[in-house]
Amino acid sequence: MTVKRETGLPFAFHVHSTEKGRTLGNGSITVSNIELHAAKAADLIVTVSYAMKDELIGLGFPRERIQVSYNGVDPEKYNPDTVTAEQIKKTRSRYDIKDDDEMILFIGRLVGVKALTN
Repeated sequence: MTVKRETGLPFAFHVHSTEKGRTLGNGSITVSNIELHAAKAADLIVTVSYAMKDELIGLGFPRERIQVSYNGVDPEKYNPDTVTAEQIKKTRSRYDIKDDDEMILFIGRLVGVKALTN
């Protein structure tokens, strides 16, 4: 925001999560206020999903400046058809997963807001 003010350059604010979302509503009001202040100063707000866009709008972020750009991933890197039986065995051994236990791949932070269960 300071660079924008001092140079006149555009300010893009990239939001992956909010204080409210990260803390399930129990976070710092100061951090929330900084996020909102930054959003109102931004020329463009980029977020990672339409659900996050809706959350931002609900928090008072300017709707007309929010654009969605999904996180990218190389699908071939995680293609189960390219994984060998030896790699699967090695992974199961590393994490002490039995042969008949199901495995799923999750890429993300292990936090409550992700709603992962045992």
